Amino acid sequence: MFMGPKAFKFYFPVVDRFLRREREPWEFDDSQAWILGRAMHLQVEEGLDDELLKGIGDLCQHVRSNLSKYAIDENEQAEIGAAWLEVESQLAKKRAK
Repeated sequence: MFMGPKAFKFYFPVVDRFLRREREPWEFDDSQAWILGRAMHLQVEEGLDDELLKGIGDLCQHVRSNLSKYAIDENEQAEIGAAWLEVESQLAKKRAK
């Protein structure tokens, strides 16, 4: 969660694969998807290259389009979605600059 841009770029593919992996909703602890969204939010504030920012944006879309994959409870799904929406908003602000 708290790593420099080079380390984050190295580990991002691991996070991406982890969140895209197929599993039953009950196998996924909803806090994992939520906390990883919060971690992305912190990392986007750092200086990241365009390729990595695009990858983060793609992952945001995936997570927000598949919330039922990360939690069974609708309130938990909403929390996860909100965390990743913050990341998308942050990315949009960066693109607007």
